[in-house]
Amino acid sequence: MELPTTLAYTGLPIRWLDPQGTPTVLGADSVAFYRWWVRKEATGLELELIAHEARELLEKQREVAGRALDDYDAESYLPILDVKLGEWQRIELVMRGIGARRYRPEEDPDVGEDDLKDPFARGQ
Repeated sequence: MELPTTLAYTGLPIRWLDPQGTPTVLGADSVAFYRWWVRKEATGLELELIAHEARELLEKQREVAGRALDDYDAESYLPILDVKLGEWQRIELVMRGIGARRYRPEEDPDVGEDDLKDPFARGQ
């Protein structure tokens, strides 16, 4: 019996080819997209709901971080949760700081005009 020396498909995720412990890193466009998405979700919400979403996502992040020790999918999802959680928390702090009752991205002092547009749709 003769086996081929190369295989066209191994069935392994490409991430497994990285040395153990290599962190999953999001690109700048992906970070911008997830921050934009949170701002879109938060638009029109009252401060109490923003704070609730931030607390819920913090709990989810802790749960996923625990699973990430043994689960590749959870490990790769953790950076996305980190970005989303950071944006929910930032929005909550901004709203408290400016005394806003409802979130409006165009009134957010940390958001520029380009940040109001989907980063993946900008070039289209």
